[in-house]
Amino acid sequence: MQKILLVSANNYSNPYPVYPIGLSYLWTYQKKNLKNYDFDFFDFNLNSFDDFENVLTSNHYRYIELSLRNIDDVNIYAKNTFVTHYKKITSYIKKYSKAVIIVGGSGFSIFPDLLLKELDADYGIKGEGEESNIQLINALDNGKEVSDIEGLVYRNDDGGIVVNERVNFVRSIDVQFDEKLTEFYWPKSGMLNIQTKRGCPKRCIYCSYPVIEGRVVRTLDPYKVVENIVDLNRKKKKCIRFQI
Repeated sequence: MQKILLVSANNYSNPYPVYPIGLSYLWTYQKKNLKNYDFDFFDFNLNSFDDFENVLTSNHYRYIELSLRNIDDVNIYAKNTFVTHYKKITSYIKKYSKAVIIVGGSGFSIFPDLLLKELDADYGIKGEGEESNIQLINALDNGKEVSDIEGLVYRNDDGGIVVNERVNFVRSIDVQFDEKLTEFYWPKSGMLNIQTKRGCPKRCIYCSYPVIEGRVVRTLDPYKVVENIVDLNRKKKKCIRFQI
């Protein structure tokens, strides 16, 4: 069976490390819809580049999905950028693996064309990645055209970078939390996140959420949200942060 590696690139932990909730939604969705793939999870808050090299050389991945949470530390006094760290990650992938690199996440969605070029990735997904990733992988596996996939960031025949617009959104999704990750993040941050909606029509100059999630407000399936809460309660996680 072929394998996909999901990579949380974030290694910033000030004031505390944040659980990679976007990748968990993506992982849950893909497990249900890509039955012919196995999935591995790598998190740079838990592991080093030596660990990453070992994972890449010990496995043969068809795809590596890299999630970028932030571009910088949003601290005017420090002004730390994370792009150099992200470039190191993609350079390791290219050195130790032949996998197709797909980049996404909130950080990527803010500057999709610039980051696809800077990181020299194969493809990117702007905005929510669940359905677009499924369509991209199925198209690549079957040798089909990918240029009509919503949210896809790719190079055209002239080498220019194209960012597809998105008009359709998923509304019924759930999330499973990786036990190894919860054991790390729960004691350090004291909370785990669950989304109840996505999108915002506002145009606040300081906020990137309309760019990341789109301006179309869609409430997520309440039954799925409740199932996620019940699942967390069974695992005795006492604090849930709702993204509403």
